[in-house]
Amino acid sequence: MLDAGVNVRRALTVSAQKCSSKRLSDAIIQCEAEVGAGNNLHTALSRQKHIPPLITRLASVGEKTGHLHSVFFELANFYELKTRLWRRFLQAITIPALQYVLAVFVLSLAHYIFNMIRDDTGGVAFIPLLGYGIPLAVIIAGKLLNRFASGTRFCHEILWRTPLLSHVTRPLAITRFSMCFKFSLEAGMHIKESLQTAFEASANEVFKAGCPIAVKTVENGESITSALDNTRLFDNEYIEVVSVAEESGKIVERMQWLTEHYREKTTTALTILSSVFGKLIWITVAVFILYFIFNIFSTYIHQITNIV
Repeated sequence: MLDAGVNVRRALTVSAQKCSSKRLSDAIIQCEAEVGAGNNLHTALSRQKHIPPLITRLASVGEKTGHLHSVFFELANFYELKTRLWRRFLQAITIPALQYVLAVFVLSLAHYIFNMIRDDTGGVAFIPLLGYGIPLAVIIAGKLLNRFASGTRFCHEILWRTPLLSHVTRPLAITRFSMCFKFSLEAGMHIKESLQTAFEASANEVFKAGCPIAVKTVENGESITSALDNTRLFDNEYIEVVSVAEESGKIVERMQWLTEHYREKTTTALTILSSVFGKLIWITVAVFILYFIFNIFSTYIHQITNIV
């Protein structure tokens, strides 16, 4: 709408009407009211806790450059991809997850019946507590940790360091960084401010911790390549592309390419993660089944031994 000449207030109003989330719709309406009161869009967005920091950061850049429509077009593509990936992940694990829930229920019921037959009520709750309790405890612990800054950093550290999960979290953070850095440079912002904005837009506490190192390197008169390399957050491929781009004076163009490239990497990694996660669920079900079979077998052998 913005590229068609529609003003920001009207665009916000239409967006709120079309938004499927009541909470997000209310936040957009409040933004529209603040813009109408004379505040800029970036300020209005920053006051809404339900608006992601990436949107707030890039909105600020878009207002400074006068290319707000381009910024929101890129953001729309990014969040559309993110939603599509999340739906694909859920589709990949739905059937294995349902099989897991059903398997735990059936095994718990069979274990209960088996204990009734042998007149033993001990350990009846073991399978449901183990099967349902552990996944539920992990989910609750993750949500509680994310409520605190130190907990969020801890969760991000786990995601960043764990081999399989890091193949998703790292390219995702780099994608956000590259997209914001590109717009910041196009806006004519100082390198230091551009780096600070881009690191903040990554929305990853581990990644944001590299910002002071990069800024310090630039303040010492070194190149962007050295600044990024010193953080130890970027792989060799990224550093090499930035180095060539900086020498040729095409850093903005290559940042666009890096954004798309690491976006594709994120897509591929999440597809692999979905497949592995589904297989892990099936393996867990198999472990429960084997446990139950060996439990029956050991009980049967014990009874035979007592008879003999």
